[in-house]
Amino acid sequence: MAHPDFSEFNFNELIGIVKTISRTKKKSSEGMWKNGYGLQSIDSLEENIDDVLYELINRIRDQWSRYDIERNFRSLVLPHEILNLFSITTAELNKKLFKNPSTIGSEISDGNKDEIWFKIGSSKYVMRSDGNIEIK
Repeated sequence: MAHPDFSEFNFNELIGIVKTISRTKKKSSEGMWKNGYGLQSIDSLEENIDDVLYELINRIRDQWSRYDIERNFRSLVLPHEILNLFSITTAELNKKLFKNPSTIGSEISDGNKDEIWFKIGSSKYVMRSDGNIEIK
């Protein structure tokens, strides 16, 4: 089966899709839909949310490459959680988006380039398009 093409969506839009699917799944599991349609929909949502999460993970791994992370560790004091970003799983990302959605996102630079950020503690770590991490 071919993977869906998400190239038309920026990173924040994909996060919005995951949040919407999660909310819909939660409402469905609470019995908000009648006549069994909620149960059928949960299966469909489970299948589709994984496709979006895989796309998000691929974008994180592309931008937060192991090479760029290690190179930044030489010049910046960074929390060890940064090292784990390259190996984040879809389950971890989904949990992060559900439990604390304000800890991940992106900024748009150069017209349409996503620069993905993570909030760890009180600091925000942005991987810039030049491969340097900016701490805000």
